[in-house]
Amino acid sequence: MNLQDRFKFKVLIVEDDLYLNEALESMLLDCGYNVFKAEDGEKALEILDVEPIQFVVSDVQMPNKNGFELLSEIKTSKLNNIDVLMMTGFSHIPREKLMILGAVGIISKPDDLVEIPDYIETARTKSLNTN
Repeated sequence: MNLQDRFKFKVLIVEDDLYLNEALESMLLDCGYNVFKAEDGEKALEILDVEPIQFVVSDVQMPNKNGFELLSEIKTSKLNNIDVLMMTGFSHIPREKLMILGAVGIISKPDDLVEIPDYIETARTKSLNTN
């Protein structure tokens, strides 16, 4: 795997827990990805408006614009080709609704966070095969 190719792949983390946001950034930088961060859906949309992000990892429950709203806005806009992975620390989140809205997956915090690079790599490989 060419790390230079990975660094060209832009990933946006959307997480209101600043500690977790930093930990995810560190993990994905160690994997070689180009990482951007936002603490809520509104900030994420601002970044998506100016950066050609290729993958979004988003919390579901956040202030301002939550993960449901962010996912819906991405998937009903010109950005609808971006893969979005949702993460939640709550078992009562309607996961089916997130999948219907277009999420590529839903993972549990903190247990499944190690799976994030696998989702990103799948999306990156898919983008290489379609270009």
